[in-house]
Amino acid sequence: MALRGKTIAVTRPEEQARGISKLIRKEGGCVYLAPTVEIKPPKSLRRAEALIKALVQRKIDYLIFMSVNGVRGLFGISKILGLERELRKALGRTQIAAIGPKTRSELEKRGVRVKLVPAPYSSEGLIQAFRNLSLKGKTVAIARTEDADSYLREGMKGLGAKVVEVPVYRSTLPSDRSRMLQLARDLSAARVDAVTFTSSSTVENLFKVAAKAGLAGKLKKALESSVTVLAIGSKTRETLRKLGVASSLMPEKFTAEAMLKAYIDFLKGSSLPLFPASGRRQVSPSSNRFKGSVPPHREREG
Repeated sequence: MALRGKTIAVTRPEEQARGISKLIRKEGGCVYLAPTVEIKPPKSLRRAEALIKALVQRKIDYLIFMSVNGVRGLFGISKILGLERELRKALGRTQIAAIGPKTRSELEKRGVRVKLVPAPYSSEGLIQAFRNLSLKGKTVAIARTEDADSYLREGMKGLGAKVVEVPVYRSTLPSDRSRMLQLARDLSAARVDAVTFTSSSTVENLFKVAAKAGLAGKLKKALESSVTVLAIGSKTRETLRKLGVASSLMPEKFTAEAMLKAYIDFLKGSSLPLFPASGRRQVSPSSNRFKGSVPPHREREG
């Protein structure tokens, strides 16, 4: 049991934390569950409703799902609008892409066949995968969060596609922030061995709560010195950097399983890959910190 005696904080929403929590316990670790995000429907359903109607009318050639939350969000909205049956039927005749295996699995549970999953599981990987298809004159819809960046949209436009980007959920601060505040205190006091961040919002929200409690400085210092920071996706890692946390461990594959495996390898003293702009290099974990730049826009699967 490679994680025996280790306490690992999980910041994912509770309903999405079961998988990683099970893996931590299987390896003998202690799960510290403190969600720093809450998933809600978008402020307005109009664009999602328009997407569903466009799918029904066969006006969408490809639909990309960027996360499990995107799948749940669109199906949840279709249920609210009384269009779930129409959506399922329309998805059956639309070319579907999923950013990673968990997103694909979430779709397949609903009977939706997925045509494309990129490697790597990222916006960059999707653009590379779509280069092999003729997108000129095609309409590509992207179902994602409200606060997504423009990299994938611009990449698809560059391939000749007409792009429709539709928010189907949003990430907010949890209504109950007591566990977040306690996590900030425990991290600051080094009572946690490692913390997992799976999106930029999981990082930003924790720092917001810490700042309000006057703990931002202590939290930053602890994450730089005594707590191992595990991040999925370079966007998440860049957010950590902007908040003053220059060191984090990021796996090559953007999944919870790969993240935990990287941490276990790190604890065993293995050399782990980083992804600097000039190319891949190997870094020894002996210092308990990981430094170096990464290529932009390698978006994780949420």
